[in-house]
Amino acid sequence: MDDILVAKNLYKTYYQDGQAVPVLKGVNLKVKEGEIISIVGPSGVGKSTLLHLLGALDRPTRGKVFLGGEEVYNLNDGKLALLRSRRIGFLFQFHHLLNEFTALENVMMPGLIMSKVRSPMSKVKERAREILEEMGLRKRLDHRPPELSGGEQQRVALARALVNEPDILIADEPTGNLDRKTGEAIHSLLWRLSEKKGKTLIIATHNEGLAKRAERMVRLVDGRTADDRRSKRR
Repeated sequence: MDDILVAKNLYKTYYQDGQAVPVLKGVNLKVKEGEIISIVGPSGVGKSTLLHLLGALDRPTRGKVFLGGEEVYNLNDGKLALLRSRRIGFLFQFHHLLNEFTALENVMMPGLIMSKVRSPMSKVKERAREILEEMGLRKRLDHRPPELSGGEQQRVALARALVNEPDILIADEPTGNLDRKTGEAIHSLLWRLSEKKGKTLIIATHNEGLAKRAERMVRLVDGRTADDRRSKRR
């Protein structure tokens, strides 16, 4: 398979009280289409920072990211936001759902951005409903986040990440805020979705069990890629 995402010599430095704080120090990474990889390492090593750069949420201090052969950080902010909405879905530890909207309305949100570009509103609503039903939430479409369990909220957040049918799903500690049983259910759902729909999946996690299920485990140490282990998908 072809490489869908390539990071070349990525550096990211933040500044605190006038002092440089280097986080990433020359990360190189290639991700193939349909591949599942996990990114592991201790807290503060730069996992979330790397995901933000790979997902075009932040710009690197130095280095390049290519998505489908296109150098993403050559794009202006408007085109970058459009690319991100169209091709990348995000799932975070905290669901970031809007409490005043229903599950269905929350899932539709990213589709509203794309509706003038790709699909009419009716298609966005239909797509959102279909994904939620696939995730076993047929009877929860009109419930607001406070009326849902933690696992249900995270499934809604996952549906929201998928509504624009992105090529890549990026998950940052997606089950870190859930109990073990609920977390394992979300893990299984992620794997089924990747296998069924051929989605590329990049997960940053402290969960060794989840990390080892990936086809490849990438370890960050001192802001660099230190280990790359291949395994069989389970």
